[in-house]
Amino acid sequence: MKRFHFDTRREEAAHRAQAWGVVNHDYFGDLRVQCLDDGPFDAEFAAYEVGPLRMYRIDAPAHRVWRDAAVRELPSDGFYKLVLQLAGRAEIRQHGRGPTAAVLPAAMLRQGKR
Repeated sequence: MKRFHFDTRREEAAHRAQAWGVVNHDYFGDLRVQCLDDGPFDAEFAAYEVGPLRMYRIDAPAHRVWRDAAVRELPSDGFYKLVLQLAGRAEIRQHGRGPTAAVLPAAMLRQGKR
């Protein structure tokens, strides 16, 4: 299994958001990143590769990630994506629309409820 780990706390506080943007770009393509939290941007990113399966763990304060309208394709466009959010709030939009399916909280999934 291949593993990569990045922690913004290794960077100077003034450069953490920019470093986070670079890591997002390296793994997900030409995306834009904007920090929404007023505090220090203390974030961690871990990537795991097991054969063709790729898993990512992101622990970060509030931030926005988006694809610029000029970017037509990203390296991850052909992949199936499953998001399991353990805490906080997320909004996922595509072409100006939100999700059409309900997302169960992770605690419910761990308990086997539907």
